[in-house]
Amino acid sequence: MRTRNTLVVAFGLVSAVCAVACEDNSARSTPNSNTAPATPTAQTTPPAANPANPANTEVTNTNATVTADPLLAAENKDSVKQYPDEIRFTPPRAAKMITGFSTAVRSEPSGESISTVESTANITEVARDPRGNYYLVLYPDPSHADKQLAGWVNRDAVENVAWSTSVPAEGKGLAPTMAAKLDCTKGQAHVRTDRDFCAKTCKDDKGCDKDKSEICDGLAFEVHEKSGKLSNTRYCISSSSSAANDAHGPQHGASPALDQK
Repeated sequence: MRTRNTLVVAFGLVSAVCAVACEDNSARSTPNSNTAPATPTAQTTPPAANPANPANTEVTNTNATVTADPLLAAENKDSVKQYPDEIRFTPPRAAKMITGFSTAVRSEPSGESISTVESTANITEVARDPRGNYYLVLYPDPSHADKQLAGWVNRDAVENVAWSTSVPAEGKGLAPTMAAKLDCTKGQAHVRTDRDFCAKTCKDDKGCDKDKSEICDGLAFEVHEKSGKLSNTRYCISSSSSAANDAHGPQHGASPALDQK
C-alpha cells in the first residue's frame, strides 16, 4: 500500500513539471499581440551614375528662363559694340532694308564703316541707340548666305515708311507733286525722300566733311533736273547732332514700337 502511494505521488510530480514546461514552451512559441514584429533593415541602392554629374552631387533646378543674345549668331560679333543704355527689342523684330540703296553698316552708331549692303536684305532689328538714329541689326552675309553678320545702320536704311516707294521708280521721271527744280548751292544736289531738299551727295565717308563730323549715311533719290529722272544716292549727314537725321525732316519715320523699351 505504501508503494502504491509513492507511485501516485511521483506520477503527480512528473505531470506538474510537464505542465509547467509545456506552458513555458507555449509562451515562447506564441507571439505576443502587443509586441510589433521586427522590421527588416532596408537595403540602400546607390544611385545610377550620371555621365553629366559623375559625383552624383545634388543639382538644384531653379526653372530660370535664359534668353540667348541674338548677336551670338553673328560671325563678326566681336567687332560690334553694344551699350548699357541701348534699347533692346525683346523679342528681336523682323524688318527689311530699303530696296536698291547702298547702306553703310557700322561698328557703332556714327562709327567706323565695316561693311556695305547694296541689295534688299531681310534683317532682324536687335536694338536701337537712345537717340533713335541707329539700329543694331543682324543681316545675311552677302558672301555666305548661310551666315549672319551684325552692325549698326542708320534709320534711313530700314524700310518702315513708304517714302522710298512714294515716287516713281529709278529713271521713270518726277512725281508731279514734287519740286521740279531747287536752287542748291555749289557742291550740293537736289535730293528727295518724303520731301525735296539740297544735300551733298556721297559714295562713302570720304566724300563728306570730316571736320564737320559728317558721314555718308543719308539715303535719298537724287533728282536730275535736266533729264527729269531719279537715281538712288547717299548724302552727308552730321553725326554730332542729337537729331542727326532730322535736319531735313525724319527720313526713317516711325518704326514699329520705336519708343518701346
